[in-house]
Amino acid sequence: MATLQYRITFPRAAAVLLAVPLLAASCRAPHARPPESEAGAARGLEDIRQRKYVFAHYMPGYSHPAHPHMRFSNPYVARTRSRESGAQYREAPLFASDWFKEGHAVFTNRRDFIRWEIRTARDAGIDGFMFDYGAGYSGAQNRSNRPDRVHCFIEMGIFDDFFSVAEAEFPDFKLLLCVDQATIRKPSRRTDTINQFLDRYGKSPNGLQYDGKLLLTSYRASALPPYDFQGCQGAPAGYIFENTRQVIASWGDVFAGLHQPVALIADLPPAWLYAKLWNFTDADCRRFFDLWARPFAGLSVFGPLDTPEEQRRIYTMMNDACRKHGKLFGPCVAQGWRRNNLDQRVFMHDAELMLESWKLALELDPGMVQIVTWNDYGEQTDIAPSINHGYALLELNAYFIERFKTGRPPELEKDSIILAYKRYPGRPEPTDFPDTAEPWYPLSENLHVITLARAPAQLVVEGYGTRPVEPGLQNHRFPLQTGPVSAVLVRDGRTAASVNGLSPVVEQPYREMLGTCWISSSFRERFRRDAGFEFDPGHPAFTDLNTNGVADWVELIRPDRKVIPADGAGT
Repeated sequence: MATLQYRITFPRAAAVLLAVPLLAASCRAPHARPPESEAGAARGLEDIRQRKYVFAHYMPGYSHPAHPHMRFSNPYVARTRSRESGAQYREAPLFASDWFKEGHAVFTNRRDFIRWEIRTARDAGIDGFMFDYGAGYSGAQNRSNRPDRVHCFIEMGIFDDFFSVAEAEFPDFKLLLCVDQATIRKPSRRTDTINQFLDRYGKSPNGLQYDGKLLLTSYRASALPPYDFQGCQGAPAGYIFENTRQVIASWGDVFAGLHQPVALIADLPPAWLYAKLWNFTDADCRRFFDLWARPFAGLSVFGPLDTPEEQRRIYTMMNDACRKHGKLFGPCVAQGWRRNNLDQRVFMHDAELMLESWKLALELDPGMVQIVTWNDYGEQTDIAPSINHGYALLELNAYFIERFKTGRPPELEKDSIILAYKRYPGRPEPTDFPDTAEPWYPLSENLHVITLARAPAQLVVEGYGTRPVEPGLQNHRFPLQTGPVSAVLVRDGRTAASVNGLSPVVEQPYREMLGTCWISSSFRERFRRDAGFEFDPGHPAFTDLNTNGVADWVELIRPDRKVIPADGAGT
């Protein structure tokens, strides 16, 4: 039996959503069936489809610098794993982090930060957060590198603060539990985890009802011990389907022990897996999705690792299965995914994946869309305001969210320009930076200038040329070249919008910065509104550990500045 030569490890949220586990035949036992009500589910589905929800996946504790993923992404916080540091610049939140010195923080307490997060998400048209909730109770088995999950959401009171703020001030903003099987290894632990949430927040008006039940989502619903992904590589379809039935049946045991009825959207493996690791034909895929769609409220998929072509193939079939059974489908919109660990599918896009995944979502016209993610800075899938892309991704998503909900292009109130580009051409040589992950999906060698224009205009990109601009959204591609990056939108001889990139494009990489650099023409205005002061990239308020009068993050993105090593020693 042929086996594809991929070495796979198991990253967290935005990673591989794998896989159908293997259960020994001797361990099989009768299971309760998952709750099912076709007529009621159809009514619940119609309510949601008419509303058209957009949810952003929310990771635990990422507003806190002590969180491991924050330590991995911020070069000026002590780390526990050297591989996540060195010369790599990835991502960090724009606010509520130690990029601001004490005394300059925009938000002085967690509830103020939560108010800002919810308000910022709502302004973009996002209807709620799906809290990634893994091992959700004290004593639960966690991966050794993230015991903080127990503390961040429950013991530190983050859930309490979120629900308290939302119930008092944002009654229409939904807060959903996303059960993360990556850290829950047994059905009994799933039951306990969900019950803990239900006992505290199951009656909250900020929950979302589906067929009279509280709607929950999941991450990697197909995971169940023994945790054996490699064993399914190249396995016959019949072998995979038999184990799939066991996994689905085990969810009946989970539901049977819950303190109140729930409706679950089952998250399935990503689009790239079916053909490349399972050798599934389209007929196998349709059968697989049909099997999952029957007993659950709907299906979803985390897709930051999928190409637009892979998404189109799998999402279409998954959407068809959901429509056939009157269930909900929640496709993924993402900008890509990045981890530094070796031997994983490393996947970073420029503007293309976000634009193409939204285009597909509009074509499928599902009842909901999930954005992966709101704040997963460590894996660089975040759309919340950040050091690396400011407000640009929020602005881009706001355009598509309004179009998704209204069915027509938005009427723009003002002109805007978004820049998205790599900081240097090509990919670093392995001798420059330790990065041997395969297969590698590189960023394109283009400067993307996305225009959101109220009326026809001219786009002038310094050093690249001039192009006509049509009303609405357009993605203008230019072959990437070295030097500063700036663009101006001109109409009737006047400047309608302008933007300057914070980082130039340099000929040779001086640091491994594999993600896309984004900035929009509205960045400074939005920054002033949120922070209460003008944006100055070199101001030491953004943390100046070496006290040279230049903000540390500017030293990270500028080749003409020296950088403090991750350990804080030297120059």
